[in-house]
Amino acid sequence: MSNLGRSVIATAIAEMRLNDPGYTGTIDNRSPRVDVYLRYVFRIPDTPNTRGEEWCGHFVRWCYGQNGYSLPHQVSGAGSLKRFGDNHSSWVLWRAGEPLREVEPGDIFITASLTHVAMVESMRPGGATFDTIEGNQTDPAHPNWGSRGVQRRRRAYTDCAMILRPPPRP
Repeated sequence: MSNLGRSVIATAIAEMRLNDPGYTGTIDNRSPRVDVYLRYVFRIPDTPNTRGEEWCGHFVRWCYGQNGYSLPHQVSGAGSLKRFGDNHSSWVLWRAGEPLREVEPGDIFITASLTHVAMVESMRPGGATFDTIEGNQTDPAHPNWGSRGVQRRRRAYTDCAMILRPPPRP
């Protein structure tokens, strides 16, 4: 288990504890904390009342960046991250259809639907599921999703298209 992965997850957990909803009023993907992640990747809208873009991958990049590791811009979106993994096999820990591999804190996964990016917090006993820390987990139109933009979830390998592990820093 890498120190980087543990540090990145500690950063993500600290953000989860801030209890930021991930939106302001009815403006989705905009709040003071979400704006920090959007600003980090230079994707902040010009006006405060403009909806922000999906920020799950931006959150992952921000968490790594706070720990001195610059992830490539492709990490910001699930589709672009999948293409990145397809072209950079040294980053790929696991792909759908392969035998299961043990995940570690800080590993990055892409959902099978190619619509979401998040980070592994820990492996669950039995090895078929893992706990995650995920950004962009609320929507004002769906209050039953929870009240925090950053939340802990449980995922199964069947939920994933690919899991990546950034290589050690040079």
